[in-house]
Amino acid sequence: IHICGTYNANGFATGLKLYINGTQVDDTNSNSGTYVAMENGNRPLNIGRTEAAVYSNGNIDETAIFDVELSASDVTTIYNSGTPSDISSISGLVSWWRFEGTGTTATDSGSGGNDGTLTNGVTRSSDVPT
Repeated sequence: IHICGTYNANGFATGLKLYINGTQVDDTNSNSGTYVAMENGNRPLNIGRTEAAVYSNGNIDETAIFDVELSASDVTTIYNSGTPSDISSISGLVSWWRFEGTGTTATDSGSGGNDGTLTNGVTRSSDVPT
């Protein structure tokens, strides 16, 4: 399952879009309230783990962060009918963790240089050429 969330920084909930398997699924917009955007703070980013160190039960792969709102076309390209592909040419890519290789390092294949540490997980290879 591929999940993608985007935000256009308009300050409202209407700026949020959610895609599942390349299809936008947030077909009901709320015009009430505001949304305070993500902040560039100093706390660690946990993928598949809560602050209370509760880990997800499943596999997470091909995780990326962009510093721009993704278009529907971008999401379709990234989803690629469920087959991971090289997304390095998509505008705004900051960090991209492919979770490949061995050991405990999650290497950032984006431009951010944000390598991470794998905890309680394994890395796997994919069909994507590097």
